[in-house]
Order: sequence, then C-alpha cells, then structure tokens
Amino acid sequence: MYVKESLKTYIDDTAGRKPVPGGGSTAAAAGALGAALSSMLARFTADNKRYGNVRPKIKILLKKNEAIRRNLMRLIDKDVLVYGRLNAAFSAKRGCSPETKQRLLKDAAEVPFLICGLCYEAMDICTYLAENANTNLITDAGCAGLLLEAAFSAALLNVKINLKYIKDSRFIAQKNGVLNKMAKNICRKRKQVMDRVGKFV
Repeated sequence: MYVKESLKTYIDDTAGRKPVPGGGSTAAAAGALGAALSSMLARFTADNKRYGNVRPKIKILLKKNEAIRRNLMRLIDKDVLVYGRLNAAFSAKRGCSPETKQRLLKDAAEVPFLICGLCYEAMDICTYLAENANTNLITDAGCAGLLLEAAFSAALLNVKINLKYIKDSRFIAQKNGVLNKMAKNICRKRKQVMDRVGKFV
C-alpha cells in the first residue's frame, strides 16, 4: 500500500482522477507529518543536557508520540481501503442493501474519527514540547501544531459527510459529542503553541 510507496506516487495518485487517496487519507498523512516533527523535536531535546530537568518526561512523550505517528501512517492506507469499499458499493450496478450501505458508511466515518483522536493526542504532546523542548527547533513545533490542527479539521470534515447519511442517531450523537469537544480544545492548544512560537520569531 501507499506507506511503502514513494511520496511521488502518493501525491500523483492523490492528484489523479480516481476516488482514492482522498481527504481522509491525506488528513492522516498530514497528521503523521505533524507528529513526525514533534518526534524530531523530542529527540533533539532528549539527548541535550541543557534540558536535563525535562528529559525524562520528553523520552516518555517521544515513545507515546511515535505510537501515534505509526497509527496515523497505518490510517493513510486504512482510509483508502475503507473508502474504496464504500465507493465500489455505491457505484455497483446492482447496488447493495441498505444495511450494507449503513455499515460501510459507519466504517468510512470511523477511520477519520480515529484520525481526529490521534491528532488531538499528538497536539497535547506538541503543546508540551513547544513550552519545554529545545528552543532551537521552536518553529518546527509551530509547524507541527499547524499540521496537526489542519489534519484534525480535514478528518473532521470526512466524519461529518459520512454522518450525514447514517441513520443511527445514537452513533451520530456519540461521534458529534466527542468531536465537538475535541474541536474546541484543539484550536485552543494550537493557539497556545503559536503564542509560544511567537516569542521567538
């Protein structure tokens, strides 16, 4: 799948006249890049004696952040697979049952929902790094924060468009409840990151 292909192949396929990769997959890719920048910042802090008081926590956060990054990379391809199934079902001449359509729509909503959650967790780490990590890389912290918020927002759109066609009101309410809370907080955290960056640039 795409995580093992070249960056050129992924971008060219995204630009092509085909349904995948689409917004959900590219949201995961943007989130993975944001998390990658945070990991770089954490590594340059964890081995720097000037930051001895925070190094132990930075190492813990690095491990957690790397798990998030790997999960986001996995979702780059997962979204391609899930949306590909949905598109094929809706495009089939024979069509598919209403029950199958609802199941596929839920699957298609679940992947970007997971992307939102991972970006939200990564933003928590990014916020701490912006405040405490190696200031020589402060603009990388800012880039990470902006990418994570953008990835969250892009994934959110993909959840919302699928929820629009789902008939399970309990499923919709549960997703919206979590997403609305995260959306409010991630904006605040991105501002916190950029306020910190603004002190250096």
